[in-house]
Amino acid sequence: MVTVRADKGTKRRARRLVTVAPMVRMRVEAEGASPLQRAFFERVMTGLTRFAKGGDDALEAAMRASTDVGTLAYVASELAASLAVAELDPTAALLAEGAKVKQELLERAGGAIGVNDVARILGISRQAVDKRRRAHRLIAVPKGQDYAYPAAQFFEGGLVPSLDRALEAMPIKDPWMRLEWLLTDDDDLDGVSPLEALKAGRADDVIANATGHGA
Repeated sequence: MVTVRADKGTKRRARRLVTVAPMVRMRVEAEGASPLQRAFFERVMTGLTRFAKGGDDALEAAMRASTDVGTLAYVASELAASLAVAELDPTAALLAEGAKVKQELLERAGGAIGVNDVARILGISRQAVDKRRRAHRLIAVPKGQDYAYPAAQFFEGGLVPSLDRALEAMPIKDPWMRLEWLLTDDDDLDGVSPLEALKAGRADDVIANATGHGA
């Protein structure tokens, strides 16, 4: 087992999680939140407070995530694993673990960018980006009412060569499964990921791999 020692900055941010809840609650009440907003806030803060009482080790582990969303995904996953939650809400653990896996995938992909950045990189309009997304020639994951585009599929010169052809050939259309495929080492590609194989110029191999993936 590898032990990761938290730095001083991580410890400070972790301890802030314990003390910030009352201040945020006061701010929400002062800004006149709606009853639904208050109910949502209370439920979320109850969970965060319960997690924060688990001690510095738990807080530091959560704060090692590189983004706010990563920290929340970790907290949700840990809370959902408790016996009490599992008995009351059997689906909570699955949802929380799914959120954690998705966040980890995005981190492996170098984060995600918005449609405006994609349009700039590809030298096309926002409408053209959306058209490619709907044609399954780009990987786009849901982000609220919009979409985010994992950064790994782009470089400053445009889209990773032949990725659009590979995506068109893939039977699976779920964007998270496509992203996992793109980033995961594959024995059929000599132990490298489809992304690495594309960058190495092995377009035909990757397209053949994509065609059979999930068939």
